[in-house]
This record gives sequence, structure tokens and C-alpha cells, in this order.
Amino acid sequence: TQQRQKMTSSNQVKSYKWVVIGAGPGGLGVLGNLISSGVSESQILWVDPSFTSGNLNDVHEVPSNTKVALFIKFFTACPYLKDRMEEVENADPQENPFAQMRKLPQDEGCFLKYPCQAITCVTQRVLQRISFVKGWVQNISRVNNQWRIDIAPSNAEKIMVETERVAFCTGSVPRDLTLHEKYAGGNMKMIPLQDAFSPTKLKGLVGPNDVVAVMGTSHSGVLVLRNLISILPDEHSHKIDHVRSFSKYPLLYAEYMDGWIKNDNTGLKLVAANWAREHYETNPHPSISKFSVGADEHNLYQSAFEPCTKIVYAVGYDRIRLPKIEYEGKEISEKIHHNKKNGQLQTEEGAVPGLYGFGIAFPELKAYPNGKEEMAVGMWKFMDYGLRVIPQWTQ
Repeated sequence: TQQRQKMTSSNQVKSYKWVVIGAGPGGLGVLGNLISSGVSESQILWVDPSFTSGNLNDVHEVPSNTKVALFIKFFTACPYLKDRMEEVENADPQENPFAQMRKLPQDEGCFLKYPCQAITCVTQRVLQRISFVKGWVQNISRVNNQWRIDIAPSNAEKIMVETERVAFCTGSVPRDLTLHEKYAGGNMKMIPLQDAFSPTKLKGLVGPNDVVAVMGTSHSGVLVLRNLISILPDEHSHKIDHVRSFSKYPLLYAEYMDGWIKNDNTGLKLVAANWAREHYETNPHPSISKFSVGADEHNLYQSAFEPCTKIVYAVGYDRIRLPKIEYEGKEISEKIHHNKKNGQLQTEEGAVPGLYGFGIAFPELKAYPNGKEEMAVGMWKFMDYGLRVIPQWTQ
């Protein structure tokens, strides 16, 4: 493995057919589908700072809104990943992540540590077979119908490679707002969403005198409310004073229809849905006060933030900033968006040749039988999309 990394770190400009940036679920899904579609392992370079399942590695304690069976299907539906998964299982039949997931109820969710461990184990198998660099992509520029890429490895000097095509699987991060600075001065401290997802971290950040404002009641917001109201006192003997929940919209639930799911990506599911029905709507927990954010939000925040000492923003995710991309003499990384039906990256002038986006930063816009369209986000949804579009990328 080290040798493969060194091979790509020589002074000459090495050439590949594909460079895949990012090693979370999106990056692994792209890599598996490229090779399953006929691209050879030797034609791909994979780049990531750590190869430990991307941002999924930050949310081990989060209960999924995906059923266990679909996490396993992510690997079995792609021939190349299925082979690597079988190598993981054969190496340690009792203790591997897939054996652990098969022991769980298949129709329920699980902690995200399980799919995270599965991705990391399969990734390690892939790294034994392909070229990779642990590091960061800094610049990408179009030269003579190729993409020239500057990469900063974490333990070596900068290298340059050329490639025909690039897949960005670069992920997203929670959106942070600054309402607490605007309305509460220095009196409220922000707790990062990733920390609020983890009861282990959260108990070190809040105490019995804290009144916590939670912004948003989507899946993320409800899981944070559940941690503060139920998990900390019940499982960690750790209480806070009160929670103030702020929401612009009524709670929305996923509904399981005949062969499809209404509000599939926007509605609450599984653990979050069950907790919200019982503790937020039917029989609201005495430690929660609810505030509906309407037109007069300025006055609402001024008064409702007054007793609050901490705040958590669960208000969506933003794409991680792309590296600098130069095309036809212009820097285009801030202007890039994706074709939501096939993943090709484009600017207002049209498609940019050889650049693709995939995963949570570049999801599919999927039509549902009720006529609605939603961004399809989730491990199995990425794989389902990849199985359909990535073979077209290789033509």
C-alpha cells in the first residue's frame, strides 16, 4: 500500500483516466461503479486526507434514517464492492462489520458507526489494489484537453497528475448561522451540530444550568432534541435546565406507500419519527418550549433567546468548498453546479468536460409518484443513482 502511494509521488507527471476525490460513501460508490463498468484499477487515482469514510466518521452515535438492509445492499448491488466486501468477511467471519449488521433487525435503523466501519474496511481492501494519495487536492486546471491536478500529500512534497476525468465526492458540512451573535451578543455559545449529535461529547458541553436553543426540527434537529431531553438524562444521568425549539414549519413525517416513500428525504423516519411523535407532538416533554418562527422573527429572537446559554443549528448542510478549478482562462469553482439527473458539473455557459459530482454534495433530483421532486440523500440512494448514471460517465 505504501508503495502504491510512493509510486504516485514521483517527480514525473503521472497520467490517469480518472481521479476520484473523496472517500466517503460517495467516493467509494463512484470507484466501485467505475471499475464495475469496465475502467481498470490501474487507470484510477483515489485522493482523500484519511480514507476513513469521510464525514460519516464524525457521526458514529447518530441513529440512521436508513434501514440496515439498505446499508448492506449498498455493497452487494455493486459487483466490485461486493467482491471487496466478501474479502472483508472471509478475513474475519465473526467480527467484521457486515456480520455485525446482519445480527441487527434488518427493517430498522442502526447507529451510523456500523456503515462507517463497513466503508472503512472495504476502503482498506480497495487501497491494496489501486493507486491512492493521502492528501488534499489544491488546484485543477484544463491543459491540452486534460485536467492537471496539484495534490498536497499529508507526508510528502506536492505532486502533479493528469487525468481525463475527475469525480468530486467532496461532501457537505452543517450550515452554521450567526443569530446568537446578532441577538445575544456573547451570552450564547454555539455547539457544533456534529458535537450535539454525540451524547458522549454533548454531556461535556452542557450542564444543569443551561437553556439550549435548537434551531430546526428536521431529522437532525429532532435527534439533537432527543439527545438533550431523553438520552443525556436517561442514559448518562446528565440533565440540563430547559430546551427551546425553534421551527419555521410543522414536523413532516415520511409515509410508507405502496412501493415508494412519500417525503422520503424530507420527512422524519424510524427513531427520529418515533421520538418526535411521542415526546414532541402527542405528549410534549415538560423540558421543551416550542417557538414558531414567522414573519416577525426579529422580535421573536430578541425575546426568546434571552434566557438561552447555548445554541445548536440544525438548519441543513452546505457543500464543502471545491478546490480552485481553472477552465478556459477562468476560475470556475464558485460558479459550478451539477446536472441533477446525471452528475455532470456545469457552469451557466454549459457542461464542463470531464468533471462530475456525486454524493451528498451533488445528489440526484428524484421524481416521486405524487409529482414531487426531492434531492435523494442517503447511502443506498447514492448507490441506486450511481448504478444508473456512472456507466454513462465512462462512455
